Amino acid sequence: MTWTIPSVHAASSGRPEQVHIAIGGIESAGMTISWVTATAGESRVKYGQHNASLDLESRATQPASQYKFCHYTSGYNHHVLLPSLEPNAQYFCTSQLMMAAGNHEIETSCQMTTFDAYQARYRMPFHESGATRGNLFYSFDVASVHVVVLTPYIPTYRASIQFKWAARDLERVDRRVTPWIVVMMHGPWYSSNRAHQSNVEPQHAMRKDMEELLFDHRVHVVLAGHVHSYERTFPVFRHERTVNAPIYVTIGDGGNREGLADKYIEPRPVWSAYRKARYGYGLLQVHNRTHARFEWHEDKDKTSNVHDSVWLHARTIVEHTRH
Repeated sequence: MTWTIPSVHAASSGRPEQVHIAIGGIESAGMTISWVTATAGESRVKYGQHNASLDLESRATQPASQYKFCHYTSGYNHHVLLPSLEPNAQYFCTSQLMMAAGNHEIETSCQMTTFDAYQARYRMPFHESGATRGNLFYSFDVASVHVVVLTPYIPTYRASIQFKWAARDLERVDRRVTPWIVVMMHGPWYSSNRAHQSNVEPQHAMRKDMEELLFDHRVHVVLAGHVHSYERTFPVFRHERTVNAPIYVTIGDGGNREGLADKYIEPRPVWSAYRKARYGYGLLQVHNRTHARFEWHEDKDKTSNVHDSVWLHARTIVEHTRH
């Protein structure tokens, strides 16, 4: 399916800004369009299978809303679901942006509420995946991949809402339909970088709470950020290289005003396969039901080169390459 730009309208509300597109709908068959306007108005999106003829239209089921943060009042946040898009059809919109809440999204307000902006500005498929805390945790499918999004910044212990939801969600995965499972979160469970190693950081407690859950449900890859560098592990469980365990990728090297985190723990832990403090990005390509490949591209002087790659074959890492 090919996606380009839809026509977004908010009647009498000024120019739409901050447009985001996310996977949404039942069985991840649709798209949610989110945007902000300066004034209130009706929310609707025109779209179609021909760029010159956007003959389909979808409207919001709830009015655009604002949120307050101390003395700040946001613009009007609009969310429109384009439901049940046809498979193998060409529509016109942009690439999806799926969010995972990080420490900077907590933003405790004067009313002592948290995640207000993050919850208001985006609309992830939490309702469709049976989650009850908005965008903080949810899941969706992309072709043969089931993606689970979690956060260490709310409780993760076994009796917590997030843990119970994750256990139910993973239990329901039909591996005949989605044989691959990828987990996303902000804080990395495995990192040999010296940054963010403090025991008070919640991702460390989260690993103790939830690592066995991910291992038992045969998760393939766990993606995280937070640390401003790149690192990939071998399959690891409880700090030991373990066959059929997930690989953990820290991909926090997209760019930040704080710069790169370039100090590492020595000697390198046995579970660390590759690490480098350079700017770059990752690309996970799922070729079929049995083969997937992850690549890390280093960006240097406006050029991009693959510096680390790994093949995943069903449940086993069969090859890894370093440059």
